[in-house]
Amino acid sequence: MTFSEFINKLTQEQVYDWWDNHVPTIDIKKAETDHWKYRIEKDGRKFSFKAAMSDLAEHSALSLNKFSSNDTYRYLFCEKFDFEIAEDLVFDSTEKNDFITFYNKYIKNTGAFQEFIRYAYSVFSNSKINLYKIRVAIADRNRATIVIGMREVLSYYEKEGKSRISFMISESFYESIKEQFVEYDIESFVGEDQMKLSKYEISSWDEIPNSLLE
Repeated sequence: MTFSEFINKLTQEQVYDWWDNHVPTIDIKKAETDHWKYRIEKDGRKFSFKAAMSDLAEHSALSLNKFSSNDTYRYLFCEKFDFEIAEDLVFDSTEKNDFITFYNKYIKNTGAFQEFIRYAYSVFSNSKINLYKIRVAIADRNRATIVIGMREVLSYYEKEGKSRISFMISESFYESIKEQFVEYDIESFVGEDQMKLSKYEISSWDEIPNSLLE
């Protein structure tokens, strides 16, 4: 059966019995014959996604066709059975060199950029967001962006000696702060909670109101 059919056939009782009673009895390292980047995680226990799904299919007496470890399948399983994904964060020399090029070529206001990095780290550390859901990237060669899920929530780039920083904020908070701190641009998003990506231009980090950072 396909992976989607496999997920639909499984019950919560089967998955939880497998995870709570069967998985602790096996040698997970031996089961993971190859190294995979993504692992399912629950109650402090981790198991490579592909190896786990193959073992679960065998334990549940279900025939599972060859499948890949992709975002759709991982989200499908985790959402239905309340697991998280743990990702091995591996950075190679290409990514390192890309960042060095970006930093040397486009970052002149080093103090503001360092504060941006510290701020982002503090936000995500305090909010306990699963790191698997966060993406940090260099966009358009000159912009550092932070994305949660599919949406940019923070970004930084420089233009004409000024730092331009974007914050994802709620519609209600935007209304309370818009007179205090004027943005140079704004994007609105429609959804269950109306949000705005509000963009500000500064010379130093101290210009940002504490209320916005908080």
